[in-house]
Amino acid sequence: MLIRNIFIILWALSSYNSRSQDYMKENISGGNAFASDFNGRPMYQKTEYRIEGTPYYFDEYYWGDVISVSGKEYKNVRIKFNLLEHHLQFITDDGTEMIATSPVKAIRFSSLPAGKDSSKAVTLISGSGVLNAPDAVIYEVLDSGKASLLKKITLSYRDEKKYGEAGITRHFERKENEFFILLNNEYKKVEKKNEFFLTLLHDRSKEIEDFINKNRLNCRSIKDIQQLIRYYNSLF
Repeated sequence: MLIRNIFIILWALSSYNSRSQDYMKENISGGNAFASDFNGRPMYQKTEYRIEGTPYYFDEYYWGDVISVSGKEYKNVRIKFNLLEHHLQFITDDGTEMIATSPVKAIRFSSLPAGKDSSKAVTLISGSGVLNAPDAVIYEVLDSGKASLLKKITLSYRDEKKYGEAGITRHFERKENEFFILLNNEYKKVEKKNEFFLTLLHDRSKEIEDFINKNRLNCRSIKDIQQLIRYYNSLF
Protein backbone atom coordinates (compact mmCIF):
# COMPACT_ATOMS: atom_id res chain seq x y z
CA MET A 1 0.00 0.00 0.00
CA LEU A 2 2.83 2.38 0.93
CA ILE A 3 4.67 1.62 -2.31
CA ARG A 4 1.48 2.22 -4.28
CA ASN A 5 0.95 5.62 -2.61
CA ILE A 6 4.55 6.64 -3.30
CA PHE A 7 4.11 5.68 -6.95
CA ILE A 8 0.94 7.80 -7.21
CA ILE A 9 2.71 10.82 -5.66
CA LEU A 10 5.68 10.48 -8.01
CA TRP A 11 3.38 10.15 -11.01
CA ALA A 12 1.44 13.29 -9.98
CA LEU A 13 4.66 15.30 -9.57
CA SER A 14 5.93 14.10 -12.93
CA SER A 15 2.63 15.02 -14.62
CA TYR A 16 2.64 18.49 -13.00
CA ASN A 17 6.23 19.15 -14.09
CA SER A 18 5.42 18.01 -17.62
CA ARG A 19 2.42 20.35 -17.83
CA SER A 20 4.49 23.23 -16.42
CA GLN A 21 7.21 22.62 -19.00
CA ASP A 22 4.63 22.48 -21.78
CA TYR A 23 3.13 25.78 -20.61
CA MET A 24 6.56 27.40 -20.46
CA LYS A 25 7.42 26.10 -23.91
CA GLU A 26 4.15 27.33 -25.43
CA ASN A 27 3.83 30.67 -23.62
CA ILE A 28 7.25 31.82 -22.38
CA SER A 29 10.46 31.84 -24.41
CA GLY A 30 13.83 33.54 -24.31
CA GLY A 31 15.33 36.22 -26.52
CA ASN A 32 16.74 33.73 -29.03
CA ALA A 33 13.22 32.42 -29.72
CA PHE A 34 11.96 35.97 -30.26
CA ALA A 35 14.44 36.58 -33.09
CA SER A 36 13.38 33.35 -34.81
CA ASP A 37 9.61 33.59 -34.16
CA PHE A 38 9.10 37.25 -35.01
CA ASN A 39 9.25 38.70 -38.48
CA GLY A 40 11.56 41.68 -38.78
CA ARG A 41 13.51 43.78 -41.19
CA PRO A 42 16.96 45.30 -40.89
CA MET A 43 17.00 48.88 -39.71
CA TYR A 44 18.59 51.38 -42.06
CA GLN A 45 18.87 54.73 -40.36
CA LYS A 46 19.21 57.66 -42.72
CA THR A 47 18.98 61.03 -41.05
CA GLU A 48 18.95 64.19 -43.11
CA TYR A 49 18.60 66.54 -40.17
CA ARG A 50 20.07 67.30 -36.77
CA ILE A 51 18.08 66.07 -33.79
CA GLU A 52 17.09 67.81 -30.59
CA GLY A 53 15.34 65.52 -28.13
CA THR A 54 14.63 61.93 -29.05
CA PRO A 55 11.89 59.91 -30.79
CA TYR A 56 12.55 56.94 -28.46
CA TYR A 57 11.13 56.07 -25.08
CA PHE A 58 14.79 55.57 -24.17
CA ASP A 59 17.66 56.11 -26.59
CA GLU A 60 19.59 53.06 -25.43
CA TYR A 61 18.67 49.40 -25.79
CA TYR A 62 17.54 47.75 -22.56
CA TRP A 63 16.69 44.17 -21.68
CA GLY A 64 12.95 43.67 -21.69
CA ASP A 65 10.13 41.23 -22.29
CA VAL A 66 7.98 41.23 -25.42
CA ILE A 67 4.38 39.97 -25.36
CA SER A 68 2.95 38.93 -28.71
CA VAL A 69 -0.71 39.44 -29.66
CA SER A 70 -1.24 35.72 -29.00
CA GLY A 71 -0.08 36.23 -25.41
CA LYS A 72 3.26 34.46 -25.71
CA GLU A 73 6.06 36.08 -23.73
CA TYR A 74 9.64 36.44 -24.91
CA LYS A 75 12.03 37.10 -22.04
CA ASN A 76 15.27 39.07 -22.04
CA VAL A 77 15.25 40.73 -25.45
CA ARG A 78 17.37 43.82 -26.09
CA ILE A 79 14.79 46.34 -27.27
CA LYS A 80 13.90 49.99 -27.60
CA PHE A 81 10.71 51.65 -28.80
CA ASN A 82 10.29 54.50 -31.28
CA LEU A 83 7.38 56.63 -30.05
CA LEU A 84 7.01 58.51 -33.32
CA GLU A 85 6.90 55.64 -35.80
CA HIS A 86 5.82 52.98 -33.27
CA HIS A 87 8.73 50.78 -34.26
CA LEU A 88 9.91 48.09 -31.86
CA GLN A 89 13.63 47.70 -32.47
CA PHE A 90 15.65 44.74 -31.25
CA ILE A 91 19.19 43.41 -31.54
CA THR A 92 19.94 39.91 -32.77
CA ASP A 93 22.73 37.70 -31.39
CA ASP A 94 25.09 38.87 -34.13
CA GLY A 95 24.47 42.52 -33.27
CA THR A 96 22.14 43.36 -36.18
CA GLU A 97 19.54 46.04 -35.41
CA MET A 98 16.09 44.96 -36.57
CA ILE A 99 12.55 46.36 -36.60
CA ALA A 100 9.81 43.90 -35.59
CA THR A 101 7.12 43.60 -38.26
CA SER A 102 5.03 41.00 -36.42
CA PRO A 103 2.33 42.54 -34.19
CA VAL A 104 3.28 43.14 -30.55
CA LYS A 105 0.78 43.48 -27.72
CA ALA A 106 3.05 44.96 -25.05
CA ILE A 107 6.64 45.40 -23.92
CA ARG A 108 7.82 45.29 -20.33
CA PHE A 109 11.07 46.55 -18.81
CA SER A 110 11.90 45.34 -15.32
CA SER A 111 14.40 48.12 -14.67
CA LEU A 112 14.81 51.47 -16.43
CA PRO A 113 16.65 54.55 -15.15
CA ALA A 114 14.35 56.83 -13.18
CA GLY A 115 16.73 59.41 -11.79
CA LYS A 116 19.87 59.37 -9.71
CA ASP A 117 20.53 55.90 -8.27
CA SER A 118 16.96 54.76 -8.93
CA SER A 119 15.10 52.63 -11.44
CA LYS A 120 11.55 51.67 -12.29
CA ALA A 121 9.61 48.92 -14.03
CA VAL A 122 7.79 50.06 -17.18
CA THR A 123 5.09 48.42 -19.29
CA LEU A 124 3.94 49.96 -22.57
CA ILE A 125 0.66 49.00 -24.26
CA SER A 126 -1.62 50.36 -26.97
CA GLY A 127 -5.28 51.22 -26.95
CA SER A 128 -5.71 49.27 -30.19
CA GLY A 129 -4.07 46.14 -28.76
CA VAL A 130 -1.11 46.32 -31.20
CA LEU A 131 1.74 48.41 -29.85
CA ASN A 132 3.65 48.69 -33.13
CA ALA A 133 0.67 49.57 -35.34
CA PRO A 134 1.12 52.89 -37.22
CA ASP A 135 -1.99 54.42 -35.61
CA ALA A 136 -1.39 53.05 -32.11
CA VAL A 137 -2.13 55.18 -29.06
CA ILE A 138 0.66 54.52 -26.59
CA TYR A 139 0.12 54.18 -22.85
CA GLU A 140 2.44 53.50 -19.94
CA VAL A 141 0.80 51.27 -17.32
CA LEU A 142 1.04 52.85 -13.87
CA ASP A 143 -1.08 50.24 -12.10
CA SER A 144 -3.07 47.25 -13.25
CA GLY A 145 -5.74 44.90 -12.01
CA LYS A 146 -9.49 45.13 -12.46
CA ALA A 147 -8.80 48.80 -13.23
CA SER A 148 -5.63 49.96 -14.99
CA LEU A 149 -4.21 53.44 -14.53
CA LEU A 150 -2.59 54.56 -17.77
CA LYS A 151 -0.45 57.51 -18.78
CA LYS A 152 -0.83 58.54 -22.42
CA ILE A 153 2.42 59.29 -24.24
CA THR A 154 2.39 61.45 -27.36
CA LEU A 155 5.30 62.66 -29.46
CA SER A 156 5.37 65.51 -31.94
CA TYR A 157 8.10 67.34 -33.80
CA ARG A 158 8.82 70.53 -35.67
CA ASP A 159 11.53 71.20 -38.24
CA GLU A 160 13.57 74.37 -38.10
CA LYS A 161 15.99 75.81 -40.57
CA LYS A 162 17.81 78.79 -39.18
CA TYR A 163 19.05 81.62 -41.33
CA GLY A 164 22.51 80.91 -42.65
CA GLU A 165 22.41 77.18 -41.81
CA ALA A 166 22.45 74.55 -44.52
CA GLY A 167 20.76 71.79 -42.55
CA ILE A 168 17.47 71.30 -40.75
CA THR A 169 17.05 70.71 -37.02
CA ARG A 170 14.18 68.48 -35.94
CA HIS A 171 12.88 69.21 -32.45
CA PHE A 172 11.02 66.36 -30.72
CA GLU A 173 8.50 67.16 -27.99
CA ARG A 174 7.09 64.49 -25.71
CA LYS A 175 3.91 64.96 -23.68
CA GLU A 176 2.80 62.81 -20.75
CA ASN A 177 0.08 64.88 -19.14
CA GLU A 178 -3.07 62.86 -19.87
CA PHE A 179 -4.20 59.92 -17.75
CA PHE A 180 -6.84 57.27 -18.34
CA ILE A 181 -8.56 54.48 -16.43
CA LEU A 182 -9.13 51.23 -18.32
CA LEU A 183 -12.11 49.51 -16.70
CA ASN A 184 -14.40 46.89 -18.25
CA ASN A 185 -12.65 47.41 -21.61
CA GLU A 186 -13.50 51.13 -21.63
CA TYR A 187 -11.04 54.02 -21.49
CA LYS A 188 -12.08 56.90 -19.26
CA LYS A 189 -10.06 60.10 -19.19
CA VAL A 190 -9.14 60.94 -15.63
CA GLU A 191 -10.76 63.91 -13.97
CA LYS A 192 -8.69 64.93 -10.98
CA LYS A 193 -11.44 65.09 -8.39
CA ASN A 194 -12.82 62.66 -5.84
CA GLU A 195 -16.31 62.62 -7.34
CA PHE A 196 -14.98 61.19 -10.60
CA PHE A 197 -13.54 58.12 -8.86
CA LEU A 198 -16.55 57.62 -6.57
CA THR A 199 -18.75 57.46 -9.68
CA LEU A 200 -16.37 55.38 -11.78
CA LEU A 201 -15.62 52.84 -9.04
CA HIS A 202 -19.23 52.68 -7.86
CA ASP A 203 -19.12 48.91 -7.29
CA ARG A 204 -16.91 49.62 -4.27
CA SER A 205 -18.05 53.19 -3.56
CA LYS A 206 -18.32 52.75 0.24
CA GLU A 207 -14.80 51.33 0.54
CA ILE A 208 -13.42 53.95 -1.86
CA GLU A 209 -15.03 56.82 0.06
CA ASP A 210 -13.72 55.50 3.38
CA PHE A 211 -10.23 55.10 1.93
CA ILE A 212 -10.24 58.64 0.51
CA ASN A 213 -11.32 60.11 3.84
CA LYS A 214 -8.99 57.99 5.94
CA ASN A 215 -5.94 58.89 3.81
CA ARG A 216 -7.05 62.47 3.11
CA LEU A 217 -6.75 62.05 -0.65
CA ASN A 218 -7.90 64.80 -2.98
CA CYS A 219 -7.07 62.95 -6.23
CA ARG A 220 -5.46 66.04 -7.72
CA SER A 221 -2.03 64.43 -7.79
CA ILE A 222 -1.12 61.31 -9.74
CA LYS A 223 0.43 59.94 -6.55
CA ASP A 224 -2.95 60.04 -4.79
CA ILE A 225 -4.67 58.52 -7.82
CA GLN A 226 -2.16 55.66 -7.98
CA GLN A 227 -2.70 54.98 -4.29
CA LEU A 228 -6.46 54.88 -4.79
CA ILE A 229 -6.38 52.60 -7.85
CA ARG A 230 -3.94 50.25 -6.13
CA TYR A 231 -6.33 50.00 -3.19
CA TYR A 232 -9.34 49.43 -5.47
CA ASN A 233 -7.53 46.58 -7.25
CA SER A 234 -6.66 45.00 -3.91
CA LEU A 235 -10.39 44.55 -3.18
CA PHE A 236 -10.69 41.85 -5.86
